[in-house]
Parts: sequence; C-alpha cells; structure tokens
Amino acid sequence: MLAVRVAVSGELASDVRARALGLHLAAAAAAVREQVSRQRDVVVPVLAAADNADDGAAAAELLTASLASADRVLSVVRATSPGASALLAQTAGVGALQQLGIATRALWSALVDHERLWAAGAAPLARRLLSERARTTCG
Repeated sequence: MLAVRVAVSGELASDVRARALGLHLAAAAAAVREQVSRQRDVVVPVLAAADNADDGAAAAELLTASLASADRVLSVVRATSPGASALLAQTAGVGALQQLGIATRALWSALVDHERLWAAGAAPLARRLLSERARTTCG
C-alpha cells in the first residue's frame, strides 16, 4: 500500500522500482486470488451440506455472505491488474497509478472484510460441522 502511495505521489524514482512494484503487486494479487479461491472451495461444500435446522439456517446465511465476500475480493483483485501491468511494462502514467491506488485501497478493504467474515463465522462453523460429521460417521 505504501509503495503504491509513493508511486502515485510521483516519487517513483526509477524504472527498476516501477518494475519491482509491478512484480510485487502481481505476486500479491495472485496470492490473494489463490487464498480466497481456496477458502471458497473449502467452505462452500461444507456449509452447503449442513443438514440440521439450527446449523442449516446459519450455514446458509454464512454461505451466501462468504460467496458474496469472496466474489467481491476477486473482482477487486482484477481491478489491480491494469496498473500492475503498466508498472511491469514501465508505461504507468499518473492516471494509471491513481487508478491502481484506488483499486489497491478497495482491495484492502474488501480483503479485511472477507477475512473478518471468514475468521469469525465461516471457518469456525465449517470446522464444527466437519468435526460433528466425523464423529457421527466414525462413532
């Protein structure tokens, strides 16, 4: 985030720094995409399979919220691609850097919201449901 702010302020001193920032942003975006996709792939089948009435309603609500949150993160990640590509190609102008800064702030916000939802709701419920399923299957 700081690197993008420095770039947007016009203090990006060299092509090497621009390229390094572009590589860093591309790698970070790929890591975010992979992490959120993996979380979605894990939580969807578990929450969708919740069968008792109490957990079923909570699971359905968390499933909907988790999918919407993951989709938001993934769409915002895509918005950082043009700026990262422009940095890599060393063609980023002030406008592209400003758009990248906006997209990066939006990504940070979406990611924080998603991780909060994941850590507070979806992951604990999915773990509990899997533990209960394992106990009933094995016990």
